[in-house]
Amino acid sequence: MNQALNNYLVLTGPESSGKTTTAEFLAKELKISWIPEYSRAFLNTHGHSYTRADLDLMICESVEQRNHGKEKELILDTDEITYYLWSSIKYQTVSSIIEEKCSDLQARLYLLCYPDLPWSPDPLRENPEDRIEIFSEYESYLVGKGLNYFILCGNQKVRQATALKIAKEYFR
Repeated sequence: MNQALNNYLVLTGPESSGKTTTAEFLAKELKISWIPEYSRAFLNTHGHSYTRADLDLMICESVEQRNHGKEKELILDTDEITYYLWSSIKYQTVSSIIEEKCSDLQARLYLLCYPDLPWSPDPLRENPEDRIEIFSEYESYLVGKGLNYFILCGNQKVRQATALKIAKEYFR
């Protein structure tokens, strides 16, 4: 399906929509490495308070972490799009660093997680009330950039079965 040098399958979408659970499941089932959401590690290390400039640092470190490995097939628990939308929604602006990091995302397949799972409180989560609107922002971005994506919805068992079917086709 994907003839690029690297095959990246990206779980993306609003908070508390099953991205991490699905990424872990796919990695285990397919025996493919996955990279957790970098911003979570950053905020747990540096404190939960952050600035717009911290988003630039996070995106750069996230890309560096991913590029440091040798794997040609990876499952990503979020990618650069999350930083783009996070900055756009929270700060109503996106830095040139984030814009540049989002310039070449074509060789990826996105699994966009619909927020129909119950909200799971977490000190790092900020948007329990507007997950549907944020989902729409993700979908608009993917469509606007002409990126390949599928929507995952339903309970965790249903979305994992759907994700596994899609991932098997993508990585074959």
